[in-house]
Amino acid sequence: MSLSLVDVFTYAKCDVSSRSAIEGKQILMDCQIIVCGKIEMKNTIQIKALILQTSHLNDLPHEVNGELVNHSLSIIPFTCSCKAGASECCKHVVAVLPVLNRNKIADLESFSSTDIKCQWSKLRQPTLTKYKPLPVDTFDCCYKKSKY
Repeated sequence: MSLSLVDVFTYAKCDVSSRSAIEGKQILMDCQIIVCGKIEMKNTIQIKALILQTSHLNDLPHEVNGELVNHSLSIIPFTCSCKAGASECCKHVVAVLPVLNRNKIADLESFSSTDIKCQWSKLRQPTLTKYKPLPVDTFDCCYKKSKY
């Protein structure tokens, strides 16, 4: 079972043209979600995700935490470590919710309560390699050297 798309948009208080939906979609398309997994509890499923902080690549990623009611997959408030994260529907949360719609909850990676911090240590270098800075003159299509 996965989270319904209606539940995603209802929880996030948005539609496909909302800013948080557009920016959340961009996070998904840019593969900025480093890891998304679950911790199964007795009556709930805790969702944990790490999302690359593009404005500060070397800093700790944003951490998204939330819960789903086990039997109905009702959303219990999600939070994010970003500045807008207390609103429960920042672009990072809105990026994680479609992952829960597209994938069966049972297929998500299972974590222990300490695994999420270890994941960043393990995945940091391969993730940052994708965002390695390049000199401007590498982009011939939009950069021309000045004669002066």
